[in-house]
Amino acid sequence: MDILDFNEIKDIILIVSGIGTFVSALVAMLTVLEIKKQRLSSYKPELILDSFVSFFYADNFLTEDDNIRYKTTKYLENNQKPLKETDKTISMHYLLQNIGFGTAKYIEGFWSFDYKKASKVLKKYISEDYLIENDNDGFSIRNDKTDFWLFFRKSNLEKDTIDFILPENQGENGKGQTVPSIITKVYAYYIVFKYNISIGVNEEHCYEEFEELPKPKFKVTYKDFNNKKHTKTFELAFKYAGNNFDLPNKEKNDCGIFYMDVTEK
Repeated sequence: MDILDFNEIKDIILIVSGIGTFVSALVAMLTVLEIKKQRLSSYKPELILDSFVSFFYADNFLTEDDNIRYKTTKYLENNQKPLKETDKTISMHYLLQNIGFGTAKYIEGFWSFDYKKASKVLKKYISEDYLIENDNDGFSIRNDKTDFWLFFRKSNLEKDTIDFILPENQGENGKGQTVPSIITKVYAYYIVFKYNISIGVNEEHCYEEFEELPKPKFKVTYKDFNNKKHTKTFELAFKYAGNNFDLPNKEKNDCGIFYMDVTEK
């Protein structure tokens, strides 16, 4: 082997050595990036809106003494624990839960609902005694004979805010507020007008999937520990099952059950 061949071999060894050094450095950098990614994910929150049900109660319909109440809870199959007894309230309540590992902060929720389309759908089922009127604030249903007014205000769709939500792995930390009344009233009175339901047990079973009505959407924005903004949008599909039979310990003003199937868009 002459000197030229030896120098060529030496150059090849140096090149291979340099490539090896570069590959080692690249692997080390990728490892560091992966560790950083895992560390950041440990601070990442993950908000979800789970499906839920709401028992529907009322003392009167279409009078000045309307007294609609809801008792909201989660689907039984989605709970790790037995259903908790909940109180009746004038509104349905939603629950945001954080299934991530980091705290979600500065949470804002924005509801969207095509109430104009909803008013047109309701108009198909109201009797001639009632009149639907649209204005800049939403719409209303009135009966001149009984001097009854029912208001559907779009101001109910204003922004929801929540300060923070801790991860569920640290306990039951879910937080939420109310589903806007313009949404719940549209669905409730759609049932009332379309099926002419009364308080308590009705002669015919009523099951409705509200294919005519627009589906409400709920856009949620929140920040993580590093102030990175996250956005999620959920769509609620309502279903309803009314009562046509007596149950043990059934309350006389029990009208039925609303089912809210939630999907992430």
